[in-house]
Amino acid sequence: MNEKKLPVNEETLSALFNGLGAVVFATVRTLPKARRAAFAKELESIAVHEEADGNTAVAGMLRSLHHAAKIAAG
Repeated sequence: MNEKKLPVNEETLSALFNGLGAVVFATVRTLPKARRAAFAKELESIAVHEEADGNTAVAGMLRSLHHAAKIAAG
């Protein structure tokens, strides 16, 4: 298998981050309407715990994913 290795830089990290947002958005849209807000709330809860543990980068990413989930939930 021929693996293509991407450089770790702002562009590739942004692409990864945006891709994760799209996956969250699409996942929430496939859930029943009654479960969509709960999914978003769970991401927010995890972000709070990560921030309390000092993992601010992870918390920031989760908060952005929470925002994507909220938008998808309508």
